[in-house]
Amino acid sequence: MSGWAKCNERETKRLRNQVLREISDGHILWALRNEIDVVARDRNSDDILVQTSRGYYVVHLQWQTHPSGLLQWPITKIADENALSYEK
Repeated sequence: MSGWAKCNERETKRLRNQVLREISDGHILWALRNEIDVVARDRNSDDILVQTSRGYYVVHLQWQTHPSGLLQWPITKIADENALSYEK
């Protein structure tokens, strides 16, 4: 069984707000920030799965209250098949 689970509406809103707090201009998701949809979370880490018009991404949240100013944070990768097999 995968560690990924679908987010409920409350989690989706909370996690989307957190992503928006952490990304800054120049981050891979910055240009897509208005269309970020959090669809799942990893029960074993701080990773979340987000969907945009350009595909799915895994974001490792830092739980910062503001952007770090470093473009690599939060770490964001194109989602692999493991993340895309979340429990719906």
